[in-house]
Amino acid sequence: MNREKRRKLTKELKAKGFSKDKIATYLNFVTKDSKVVIPEGSKVKLDVDKIKAHPDYIKLTDKYKNWVADNRNKVFTVKYEEKYGESPNLVALEEDDIGWLFPISDLVIMGA
Repeated sequence: MNREKRRKLTKELKAKGFSKDKIATYLNFVTKDSKVVIPEGSKVKLDVDKIKAHPDYIKLTDKYKNWVADNRNKVFTVKYEEKYGESPNLVALEEDDIGWLFPISDLVIMGA
């Protein structure tokens, strides 16, 4: 992510009321170079054990936790969001009606 995009995103997040710490954490996450790329259209499952093991899992909404638990064994199709570029760290899932975004590290590629 270049400087201009980083500044624009920071400004947008500030306008939404995010704290400086949360903005820094988010920017660190979305700008890190990922060696793992999940091609758009790939079939994946949620890595529920990894999601539940995350230190912030307890802070997540019950709606999200229930959705993850209910979809433990479901196969999803990766869909890129245009705003995250061609090899994003965050992806959407086509079959998800709610529109959650998932870090690629929380997904298991089927057949891999």
